[in-house]
Amino acid sequence: MASTKIIIGHIVISLFFLFATTQFLVTSLNVSTLCIKEERLALLKVKKDLKDTSNCLSSWVGEDCCNWKGIQCDNQTGNILQLDLQYLHICTTDVYLQSPLGAKINPSLVDLKHLSHLDLRNNDFQGVPIPEFIGSLNMLNYLDLSNANFVGMIPPHLGNLSNLHYLDIPNSFLSLWVRDLSWLSNLSSLQYLGMDFVNITNSPHELFRTVNKMSSLLELHLSSCNLVSLPSSSPFLNIISLSVLDLSGNPFHWSIPSWLFNMSSLIELDLRNSSLIGQAHPMLGRWSLYKLQHLDLSYNYLIGDTSETIEALSCGNQSLKFLNLGSDQLTGKLPHSLGKFNNLYNLDLSNNSVNSH
Repeated sequence: MASTKIIIGHIVISLFFLFATTQFLVTSLNVSTLCIKEERLALLKVKKDLKDTSNCLSSWVGEDCCNWKGIQCDNQTGNILQLDLQYLHICTTDVYLQSPLGAKINPSLVDLKHLSHLDLRNNDFQGVPIPEFIGSLNMLNYLDLSNANFVGMIPPHLGNLSNLHYLDIPNSFLSLWVRDLSWLSNLSSLQYLGMDFVNITNSPHELFRTVNKMSSLLELHLSSCNLVSLPSSSPFLNIISLSVLDLSGNPFHWSIPSWLFNMSSLIELDLRNSSLIGQAHPMLGRWSLYKLQHLDLSYNYLIGDTSETIEALSCGNQSLKFLNLGSDQLTGKLPHSLGKFNNLYNLDLSNNSVNSH
């Protein structure tokens, strides 16, 4: 009987130590995942310099900044990995009745040494330049500064962000501009580059020569960049996986170059409102865009017979889902070859001289 009591006693003691050890481990884990004090203080300095009239950062109180809205930390170290201040993400209640963040970004942002994701889009930084110190966040692989009302020259310091996979910096009304593009060549790991509405004062040839060094690029968005010409030969010899190319809204006043229709990896090609001139169907008949699903050639000066144009398209592609030839100068009838597009769900031929029969 006594031995039984001793055994039970040992079991109780063992369970007690097991419980205590477990509690200690849980407590230790909780402590380790609290954000780093220096990083929390850096965030508070960032918050202090931001204009937040809608109180979107009301959760930024207390010791554990890993639970603040817009913040994501490393579960093991507690270091801040993501800072998402996109207006529509942090102002989640009645966003259309609230004001976006504004004023300026405090340089203490660079104290977030492990930051890999920074999203400032859809805010209103009231015409200040893009801060040069963002180029010191060398762990960044995602940077989105789009539609945040930055103005002026894009700082070449962004070329220091050699780990970037995603860069989006469009602003409306050509309020951002770039004169020297050499910094872009350092971003060889980029998979997404968005520079819509950035006034590119370099020659298009220099731009494309720089972009060609980004062999991993999947999407290139250069809409309304004030580009005035296209190269006569392919500028993308090193980019074999490009799936989205947007060159819309540029005043090319150029015929469609043949290399555009030899990029077999393309899924989406947007050339709308680009002052393209000449006949479409001779070029389309020689294409190899077998994967293409979205083609927009609207609002150009393309001439020719609609039937021949559609026939040329149908010879090399069965994957098209969206085709826009609206507001060009096409004539003629709709051809029977339209039936070859088994996946086509959107066809726009409006504002042409096209007859249905």
